[in-house]
Amino acid sequence: MPEGYVSPEAREEARQKLAMEQMAASIARDFEKEKLPAWQEWWIRHIPFFFGNRAWYKGKTTFIGGHEVAIPPGAPGK
Repeated sequence: MPEGYVSPEAREEARQKLAMEQMAASIARDFEKEKLPAWQEWWIRHIPFFFGNRAWYKGKTTFIGGHEVAIPPGAPGK
């Protein structure tokens, strides 16, 4: 065999090892950037005000226009 010959099995093993190292590095970079962008943090904090029933509503609801609407405590007439 010529000098410097690398068998196909050894080449494939080297390729797979390189691929695993690159994938591990990519996953590590993803975990380092775990913090969400500011707009997503804002959205997560405020979306319940638009679509959810927050704890301060105390579970009191009414229907307006066929949609359930939460009544906050201290609302007029309560």
